Amino acid sequence: MKRVLLQPMHVTKKVVFDFEAPEMEEGEEEESFVLNLMCCSDSFLGLDQQYDLEIALLPAEEE
Repeated sequence: MKRVLLQPMHVTKKVVFDFEAPEMEEGEEEESFVLNLMCCSDSFLGLDQQYDLEIALLPAEEE
């Protein structure tokens, strides 16, 4: 869980989230999984939101 503080209204904030993606099966060209993003308010009841983000995995490029 990561806490992000947003102070003024109408301001965009960019946040980097590190997560570990599931392993891809050998020989698969593309696989996807769903990452659940939960935005929780510590000040207001009923403001919490949850987003399901579908993320496509691509094989790592060989160096």
